[in-house]
Amino acid sequence: MSSPEQADLPQKVSEILRGFIAAHQEKGVTIREMTHAFGDRAFGFLLLFFALICMIPLPIPGIHMFLSLPLFYLSFQQMLGRHEVWFPEKVLSYSFPAKAIGDVGLKTVPWIEKIEHLAKPRLTGFGQGYSYRLFGAIIFYITAFLSIPLPLTNFVPAIAIAVIAVGLLTRDGLAMIVGSIIGIIWSLLWFALVIVVGLAGLSLLISNIATYFF
Repeated sequence: MSSPEQADLPQKVSEILRGFIAAHQEKGVTIREMTHAFGDRAFGFLLLFFALICMIPLPIPGIHMFLSLPLFYLSFQQMLGRHEVWFPEKVLSYSFPAKAIGDVGLKTVPWIEKIEHLAKPRLTGFGQGYSYRLFGAIIFYITAFLSIPLPLTNFVPAIAIAVIAVGLLTRDGLAMIVGSIIGIIWSLLWFALVIVVGLAGLSLLISNIATYFF
Protein backbone atom coordinates (compact mmCIF):
# COMPACT_ATOMS: atom_id res chain seq x y z
CA MET A 1 0.00 0.00 0.00
CA SER A 2 1.41 3.39 -0.99
CA SER A 3 1.98 6.13 1.55
CA PRO A 4 0.20 9.53 1.29
CA GLU A 5 3.49 11.07 0.16
CA GLN A 6 3.80 8.56 -2.68
CA ALA A 7 0.19 9.14 -3.69
CA ASP A 8 0.86 12.87 -4.01
CA LEU A 9 3.83 12.39 -6.33
CA PRO A 10 3.09 13.55 -9.90
CA GLN A 11 2.99 10.86 -12.56
CA LYS A 12 6.32 10.34 -14.25
CA VAL A 13 6.92 12.02 -17.60
CA SER A 14 7.82 8.66 -19.21
CA GLU A 15 4.64 7.03 -17.88
CA ILE A 16 2.46 9.80 -19.32
CA LEU A 17 4.27 9.53 -22.65
CA ARG A 18 3.98 5.74 -22.76
CA GLY A 19 0.26 5.90 -22.00
CA PHE A 20 -0.32 8.60 -24.60
CA ILE A 21 1.68 6.74 -27.27
CA ALA A 22 -0.08 3.43 -26.52
CA ALA A 23 -3.46 5.14 -26.93
CA HIS A 24 -2.58 6.69 -30.31
CA GLN A 25 -0.09 4.43 -32.08
CA GLU A 26 -2.90 2.66 -33.95
CA LYS A 27 -4.62 5.75 -35.33
CA GLY A 28 -2.17 8.65 -35.10
CA VAL A 29 -2.83 11.92 -33.32
CA THR A 30 -3.42 15.60 -34.09
CA ILE A 31 -1.60 18.44 -32.35
CA ARG A 32 -4.98 19.53 -30.92
CA GLU A 33 -5.40 16.13 -29.27
CA MET A 34 -1.88 16.35 -27.87
CA THR A 35 -2.52 19.80 -26.42
CA HIS A 36 -5.71 18.63 -24.72
CA ALA A 37 -4.20 15.33 -23.49
CA PHE A 38 -1.26 16.97 -21.70
CA GLY A 39 -3.36 19.70 -20.08
CA ASP A 40 -1.45 22.35 -18.13
CA ARG A 41 1.82 20.55 -18.88
CA ALA A 42 1.26 20.70 -22.63
CA PHE A 43 4.04 23.24 -23.24
CA GLY A 44 6.80 21.05 -21.80
CA PHE A 45 5.39 17.86 -23.27
CA LEU A 46 5.14 19.31 -26.78
CA LEU A 47 8.74 20.52 -26.58
CA LEU A 48 9.71 17.02 -25.47
CA PHE A 49 7.60 15.25 -28.10
CA PHE A 50 8.97 17.23 -31.04
CA ALA A 51 12.52 16.83 -29.72
CA LEU A 52 11.93 13.05 -29.58
CA ILE A 53 10.61 13.08 -33.14
CA CYS A 54 13.79 14.85 -34.27
CA MET A 55 15.96 12.24 -32.52
CA ILE A 56 14.74 9.54 -34.90
CA PRO A 57 17.01 9.14 -37.96
CA LEU A 58 14.85 9.45 -41.07
CA PRO A 59 15.89 8.60 -44.65
CA ILE A 60 14.33 11.75 -46.13
CA PRO A 61 17.00 14.44 -46.82
CA GLY A 62 16.28 17.72 -45.05
CA ILE A 63 13.21 16.39 -43.20
CA HIS A 64 14.44 17.77 -39.88
CA MET A 65 14.25 21.31 -41.27
CA PHE A 66 10.49 20.74 -41.40
CA LEU A 67 10.23 18.79 -38.13
CA SER A 68 12.11 21.49 -36.22
CA LEU A 69 9.57 24.21 -37.10
CA PRO A 70 7.30 23.44 -34.10
CA LEU A 71 10.35 23.71 -31.81
CA PHE A 72 11.13 27.17 -33.23
CA TYR A 73 7.50 28.14 -32.70
CA LEU A 74 7.25 26.80 -29.14
CA SER A 75 10.60 28.19 -28.00
CA PHE A 76 9.71 31.61 -29.41
CA GLN A 77 6.52 31.56 -27.33
CA GLN A 78 8.59 30.61 -24.29
CA MET A 79 10.89 33.57 -25.00
CA LEU A 80 7.77 35.75 -24.76
CA GLY A 81 6.98 34.23 -21.36
CA ARG A 82 3.96 32.16 -22.43
CA HIS A 83 3.10 29.03 -20.44
CA GLU A 84 0.07 28.01 -22.50
CA VAL A 85 0.47 26.69 -26.04
CA TRP A 86 -1.10 28.52 -28.93
CA PHE A 87 -1.13 27.18 -32.48
CA PRO A 88 -3.06 28.39 -35.54
CA GLU A 89 -6.14 26.32 -36.31
CA LYS A 90 -4.53 24.80 -39.41
CA VAL A 91 -1.56 23.58 -37.36
CA LEU A 92 -3.79 22.16 -34.62
CA SER A 93 -5.47 19.95 -37.22
CA TYR A 94 -2.17 18.44 -38.43
CA SER A 95 -2.08 14.71 -37.75
CA PHE A 96 1.02 12.63 -37.01
CA PRO A 97 0.79 9.15 -38.58
CA ALA A 98 0.56 6.09 -36.34
CA LYS A 99 4.01 4.88 -37.41
CA ALA A 100 5.66 8.10 -36.20
CA ILE A 101 3.95 7.74 -32.82
CA GLY A 102 5.08 4.10 -32.55
CA ASP A 103 8.67 5.02 -33.46
CA VAL A 104 8.77 7.64 -30.70
CA GLY A 105 7.67 5.05 -28.16
CA LEU A 106 10.05 2.34 -29.33
CA LYS A 107 13.21 4.33 -29.99
CA THR A 108 13.16 7.37 -27.74
CA VAL A 109 11.12 6.90 -24.55
CA PRO A 110 13.83 4.62 -23.02
CA TRP A 111 16.20 7.61 -23.27
CA ILE A 112 13.67 9.74 -21.40
CA GLU A 113 13.48 7.12 -18.64
CA LYS A 114 17.26 7.33 -18.18
CA ILE A 115 17.17 11.13 -18.01
CA GLU A 116 14.14 11.10 -15.74
CA HIS A 117 15.80 8.72 -13.29
CA LEU A 118 18.24 11.51 -12.39
CA ALA A 119 15.72 14.37 -12.46
CA LYS A 120 14.10 15.83 -9.33
CA PRO A 121 12.82 19.25 -8.22
CA ARG A 122 15.83 21.53 -7.59
CA LEU A 123 16.92 25.02 -8.59
CA THR A 124 13.25 25.56 -9.39
CA GLY A 125 13.72 29.28 -10.00
CA PHE A 126 15.25 28.49 -13.41
CA GLY A 127 11.80 27.51 -14.66
CA GLN A 128 10.26 30.87 -13.83
CA GLY A 129 10.43 34.52 -14.80
CA TYR A 130 13.33 35.76 -16.90
CA SER A 131 15.18 32.45 -16.54
CA TYR A 132 12.23 30.71 -18.18
CA ARG A 133 12.47 33.14 -21.11
CA LEU A 134 16.24 32.68 -21.30
CA PHE A 135 15.86 28.92 -21.66
CA GLY A 136 13.35 29.56 -24.44
CA ALA A 137 16.05 31.54 -26.25
CA ILE A 138 18.54 28.72 -25.66
CA ILE A 139 16.12 26.14 -27.11
CA PHE A 140 15.55 28.41 -30.12
CA TYR A 141 19.33 28.65 -30.59
CA ILE A 142 19.86 24.87 -30.29
CA THR A 143 16.98 24.23 -32.72
CA ALA A 144 18.85 26.23 -35.35
CA PHE A 145 21.59 23.58 -35.28
CA LEU A 146 19.08 20.73 -35.08
CA SER A 147 17.56 21.93 -38.36
CA ILE A 148 20.84 21.72 -40.30
CA PRO A 149 20.05 19.43 -43.28
CA LEU A 150 22.99 17.06 -42.89
CA PRO A 151 22.90 13.38 -41.82
CA LEU A 152 23.57 12.46 -38.18
CA THR A 153 23.53 16.09 -37.04
CA ASN A 154 20.14 16.14 -35.32
CA PHE A 155 20.56 13.60 -32.50
CA VAL A 156 22.71 15.58 -30.03
CA PRO A 157 20.76 18.88 -30.21
CA ALA A 158 17.48 16.92 -29.97
CA ILE A 159 18.80 15.19 -26.83
CA ALA A 160 19.77 18.60 -25.43
CA ILE A 161 16.26 19.98 -25.98
CA ALA A 162 14.70 16.80 -24.55
CA VAL A 163 16.79 17.16 -21.37
CA ILE A 164 15.71 20.81 -21.02
CA ALA A 165 12.06 19.80 -21.55
CA VAL A 166 12.28 17.04 -18.91
CA GLY A 167 13.83 19.58 -16.55
CA LEU A 168 10.97 21.97 -17.27
CA LEU A 169 8.39 19.25 -16.60
CA THR A 170 10.04 18.00 -13.41
CA ARG A 171 11.03 21.48 -12.17
CA ASP A 172 14.67 20.45 -12.29
CA GLY A 173 16.76 23.53 -13.00
CA LEU A 174 19.95 21.48 -13.02
CA ALA A 175 18.62 19.29 -15.87
CA MET A 176 17.76 22.44 -17.81
CA ILE A 177 21.30 23.74 -17.31
CA VAL A 178 22.84 20.40 -18.36
CA GLY A 179 20.70 20.26 -21.50
CA SER A 180 21.69 23.82 -22.36
CA ILE A 181 25.39 23.05 -21.91
CA ILE A 182 25.11 19.99 -24.18
CA GLY A 183 23.44 22.06 -26.90
CA ILE A 184 25.84 25.00 -26.62
CA ILE A 185 28.94 22.77 -26.69
CA TRP A 186 27.53 21.05 -29.80
CA SER A 187 27.02 24.42 -31.48
CA LEU A 188 30.58 25.50 -30.65
CA LEU A 189 31.91 22.26 -32.16
CA TRP A 190 29.91 23.06 -35.30
CA PHE A 191 31.39 26.55 -35.47
CA ALA A 192 34.89 25.10 -35.04
CA LEU A 193 34.25 22.54 -37.79
CA VAL A 194 32.96 25.20 -40.18
CA ILE A 195 36.02 27.38 -39.50
CA VAL A 196 38.46 24.49 -39.98
CA VAL A 197 36.77 23.31 -43.18
CA GLY A 198 36.51 26.88 -44.44
CA LEU A 199 40.18 27.61 -43.80
CA ALA A 200 41.21 24.31 -45.39
CA GLY A 201 39.12 25.07 -48.45
CA LEU A 202 40.50 28.59 -48.69
CA SER A 203 44.07 27.29 -48.37
CA LEU A 204 43.44 24.72 -51.09
CA LEU A 205 41.93 27.38 -53.37
CA ILE A 206 44.89 29.72 -52.88
CA SER A 207 47.31 26.86 -53.49
CA ASN A 208 45.59 25.89 -56.75
CA ILE A 209 45.54 29.49 -57.96
CA ALA A 210 49.23 29.92 -57.12
CA THR A 211 50.07 26.66 -58.91
CA TYR A 212 48.06 27.68 -61.98
CA PHE A 213 49.66 31.12 -62.37
CA PHE A 214 53.18 30.55 -61.05
